[in-house]
Amino acid sequence: ELRLFGFDDDFIEIVGRNRVLKHALDKGEITMQRKMLILISVCLLIVVSACDSGKRPASVYLIPEGYQGWVQIAFGQKGAPEVTVKDSKEIFEIGDDGKLKISTVEPSYGIASDEFYYINTDGKRTQIDKNKSIHFQTIGSRGVDGEGERLYDTVVIEFFVGERDQVDKYTRPQIPLS
Repeated sequence: ELRLFGFDDDFIEIVGRNRVLKHALDKGEITMQRKMLILISVCLLIVVSACDSGKRPASVYLIPEGYQGWVQIAFGQKGAPEVTVKDSKEIFEIGDDGKLKISTVEPSYGIASDEFYYINTDGKRTQIDKNKSIHFQTIGSRGVDGEGERLYDTVVIEFFVGERDQVDKYTRPQIPLS
């Protein structure tokens, strides 16, 4: 049986499996207070449900000390390891060439506070100021023929590490086949 707070049985009618709710809004039998209560309840429900959506685990990018240039993380790579998760964060250990291949099919999507570090050979991390030294961070894929058919399904995260005015000195890497 369907019950809604604030409604009497006179205002609720369930018809078969469709559970059609009919009430007396058009007859003016519901008070303004009840209308406001319903409106506020619906708005609150929307706000609460939106607060949790769009979140993802934070990513931690470990970049070789002194590296400058494009970083590329290629997903869906056969024979590569999966994304490492530690303390509810996804860890990406970038190679000396600025690349990382992983078998996880796609990155996590949504909002998070990502961390970027230079890491030396002893494992010591030095935080990178992402507002000054991380540029053009994107998630995407390339590899479509002239007729719009996908040639491969490799998804990549890419970003540039270094001074913004230096980006033209570095070639953006090609996306590998999966």
